[in-house]
Amino acid sequence: MTGSVALADQGRDNNFNLLRMILASAVLVSHAWPIAAHGPVAEPLRAGLGYSLGTLSVAGFFVISGYFITKSYLRRASLGDFVLARALRIYPALVVVLVLSVLVFGVVGNDRPAAAYFAQARTWRYVMANLTLIKHQYDLPGALAGLGSYRAINGSIWSLRPEVECYALVALIGLLRAPRIAAGTVLIALLVLALRHHGDDGSLLRSAAVLSLPFALGACVCVFADRVPLAWWIVPVPVALAWLLRSGDGYYPLLALAIGTGLIWLGFARIAALAWYQRLGDYSYGLYLYAWPVEMIVAQLAPGIAPGWLIVAAWPVTLVCAVVSWHAIERPMLHARPAIMQRLRALAGQPGAATGTA
Repeated sequence: MTGSVALADQGRDNNFNLLRMILASAVLVSHAWPIAAHGPVAEPLRAGLGYSLGTLSVAGFFVISGYFITKSYLRRASLGDFVLARALRIYPALVVVLVLSVLVFGVVGNDRPAAAYFAQARTWRYVMANLTLIKHQYDLPGALAGLGSYRAINGSIWSLRPEVECYALVALIGLLRAPRIAAGTVLIALLVLALRHHGDDGSLLRSAAVLSLPFALGACVCVFADRVPLAWWIVPVPVALAWLLRSGDGYYPLLALAIGTGLIWLGFARIAALAWYQRLGDYSYGLYLYAWPVEMIVAQLAPGIAPGWLIVAAWPVTLVCAVVSWHAIERPMLHARPAIMQRLRALAGQPGAATGTA
C-alpha cells in the first residue's frame, strides 16, 4: 500500500486487533521460560537482539497505543471524556483480575490454611496496591508455594504504570495547543533518554526509555499522519540499520523505529484474509492480564514442566479468560461510557451528552 497513514486510517478496517493479540501471545511465550524455571533465565531473542521477546512485544503494544491513544485524545469532546475513556479501558478488567487473584489464584498451592491466608492484611492490600499503580504488590501470602522464591501472582501488571503515564503525556501535549511542536519535542527528549539509558535491566530510567520512546513514536505518527508515508519498502530500512548498529547507543531507538514502522504498515495493510478478525473484538488486554497468573498456576500444578508445554497448556485457558473478559466486562463498560459521561456532567452541573466512541 502507498500513500499516507491518514489516507489509510479510514474507518475501522485495519489489522490492529490481530496484531495486539499476537503481541500479547508473544508476551505469554516469553514469560514461559522464567516461570518454568522459577526464576530469571534467558528468554527468546535476548541473546541475539539484547531484548527479550516479551520486552519487544510490550514495546510494540506501546507503539500501537501511542497512535490510537493520541487519536482518541484528538477526537474527544473534553479532557474529562478522554480520562474517563482511558479509565474504563484499564480499570474494570484490572479490578476483576486482581479480585480473582486474591480469591482464586492466591489459594492455589498456598502453604497456609485458607483462614490464615484470608486473615492477612497483605492479602487484601493486594487489590488496592495494584489499582493505584504507584507501587505494585506482586505476591500474596503463602501463594504458589511450590514455585520457591519466584511467586509473583501477576508480573505483567508492571507495564500499566508507564502506560498511564504515557496517557498523561498525551493529555499534556494536547493542552499545549501546539500538538505537532509538543509531540516532536517529547520525541526528541525521549530519544536522548533512550540513547543514554538503553538496555533491558528493569531500572526506572531504562523502563522509561524502552516503553515511552515507542509510545512517542506512535503518537508522532498520529499527529503527523497526513505526512507520514505508508509503504512496505520503508520497513526494512530501520531493521537493517538497527542490525548494523546493534552494538552502539543508537541501537534501541532504531529497533523501536523498526518495530513501529513494521506494525503501522501491517496494521493498515489491506489483507482480505485477515479482515474477519477485526470484528471479533480486542482480546489482547485480557490475554495480557491473565497470561502470567494462568502460567504460574500451571507451573504450580505441573512441577518441572518445560516452557513449550507450559505455553501449550496455558494459552488456551488464557484465551478463554480473555474472551470472557472482553464480552462480559471490557466491551460493556466501553459501551456505557457515553451514558456515564453524561451522568458525570449532569452531576457537575454541565448537562450534555458525551460524544465519540471508546
